[in-house]
Amino acid sequence: MSSQAKRGGSGGKGPRVGHLDSLTGILKEMGCVYREMRYGSTPIGDGAKLIYSLRCMRDVIETLMIEKLEARLDEMAERAVSNATERRQQSSGTPISLQ
Repeated sequence: MSSQAKRGGSGGKGPRVGHLDSLTGILKEMGCVYREMRYGSTPIGDGAKLIYSLRCMRDVIETLMIEKLEARLDEMAERAVSNATERRQQSSGTPISLQ
């Protein structure tokens, strides 16, 4: 397996870039670049730059995943508060003001 940087595009248009929209794809690409550096087919300096770029992309994806998780947790917390308020209202028979 070779890294995206070494794969020739159709018609000499450059490297094929893809599968870098997930952590799995980025980690696979990092592994390919690492192996190419170990085998000597990619100069260490070039490989290090590619790895750094991939790491930055990974950081962005991780941040987006954390933001989605936080939003989901906020939704769940709001739903839990709403459900608890409903249960209290049903058990007491009187409406409870949230103010």
